Amino acid sequence: MATSAAEDDSLYLYMGDNPIRFEPLGGSSAVSVFFDQTNRQVFTVRSNGAGGVTVKGPDSKLSINFRLENRGDIISMRFSSDMKVLAIQRSHCALDFVNFMRGMDSLEYSQTCKGKGTKILGSCWTGLYEIVFITDRGIEQYQVFPDKKTVKLLKMVSLPVSWFVWSFESSVLFLSSGTVGNTLHPFSFKLGVITKLPKFEVELPSPPGQHEQKALDQRDIATVVVYGQLYVLQFVQSQRRGSSHTDIVLFRISKEILATKTDVLKLNVSGRCSSSSVKMLVHV
Repeated sequence: MATSAAEDDSLYLYMGDNPIRFEPLGGSSAVSVFFDQTNRQVFTVRSNGAGGVTVKGPDSKLSINFRLENRGDIISMRFSSDMKVLAIQRSHCALDFVNFMRGMDSLEYSQTCKGKGTKILGSCWTGLYEIVFITDRGIEQYQVFPDKKTVKLLKMVSLPVSWFVWSFESSVLFLSSGTVGNTLHPFSFKLGVITKLPKFEVELPSPPGQHEQKALDQRDIATVVVYGQLYVLQFVQSQRRGSSHTDIVLFRISKEILATKTDVLKLNVSGRCSSSSVKMLVHV
């Protein structure tokens, strides 16, 4: 998936061979773009919350347009799997919800995270009307009741969190903790049940000539499902023959045993890279 802006200020979404074209953005309005990897949808928001919103995805026939009340800048937004509830994050302490049960509802309802000073790092829908807040103090699982416009806390897990990675293909959430962020805590979500998988540590290379170990960054980790098996990919910058190269370390994730380091892919390139999977093949 890639986006680009053409000379006429149009936004294009490339997914495969068929680009999805958005209307011209115009030079007078500020436009924010958000991507929801679970539903594979791109949101364009004019004036970041004070104007129109356009939602498009792989289905070219499905295009949603609506306007939001100006309640502040938007950090992220994503629909539930049935497109009936929209979750909007405008602050680091709460999420707002908008119903689309029979068209867009003008009345929003909100849920604040637990604990004074707790900061929301992000959120993800883990089931129909089930959403998880990832905070710097752990995770909070909620049930959303659209008809009643209420939200109920289901479960909390306390854990210091630096950042997170969500695998929407397998419904597994990875939380980073530790002084250098290299301890990963996997949590599996299925039918409203949270299952804690064995935590594991990712080995970090020591930079040449430096005494302090570099912290593991969110951009250094990705997930991929190959032949039905979930893997964590670690992108490692290494030194070989006086030059920098990128290696990819693969960890196989299992519900019963500790994550297993299975393979190391040595690339003859340098710099950051990303991954995707198509027809069970891994592309980097």
